[in-house]
Amino acid sequence: MSKLFTGKDSWNGGYFNLLLSFKTLSNKEFKNVINYMWKMPCFNGPFGYDNLEPINQKKIKIKIPDKIDKGIINYGTVKLSNNKIAPCKFYAYFIDDENKMDCFINISIPFGALEELKIFPIGSYPFGNKINHKKWIEELSNFMFKISKIIFDFYKFKKGLMGLIIGDDYNFLSENNYQIPKDRWLSYLINKNGKLKYYPQNVFSGHFS
Repeated sequence: MSKLFTGKDSWNGGYFNLLLSFKTLSNKEFKNVINYMWKMPCFNGPFGYDNLEPINQKKIKIKIPDKIDKGIINYGTVKLSNNKIAPCKFYAYFIDDENKMDCFINISIPFGALEELKIFPIGSYPFGNKINHKKWIEELSNFMFKISKIIFDFYKFKKGLMGLIIGDDYNFLSENNYQIPKDRWLSYLINKNGKLKYYPQNVFSGHFS
């Protein structure tokens, strides 16, 4: 049986992310969104530990911290579009302001596991030209975009980023007048008047190459 959580590189090598930014969420809305995401058929979780295989632990209930600037980290598995199973991590972070939350929810799939489980030929960052990265990035991006659309239909987030997110990439989430670049090492999601606009990644070598 494949080791999903406890392989040598299960949680190593960086992550392919779907990072969503929500305007404000009450405690109840926040919990509803997280629970809705975990109930999607492609996900199995949430679990509380990343060092025990899913089969060896019970699912947990989502608990909202009562202190400002606290985050929630849960673990699970995701069934990808090629029907292969990979580990994933949900990280939700919020800032509590009079019981309203500026909230970020990140679904992360570790590159190390994708390589170790032979799901995709990841190689190593910054993803040079030795491997055809375009194929697996587009396949994974299309899958994560479908997830984002389902979430958007349930609760309309403001913005989203998809891919390997580093450094200044995060500025997109906080700047109102951020210009979507012509050459994109990431995919961008924007709520425009209640409709989800998608700007897919179109550069497939690393940020530094």
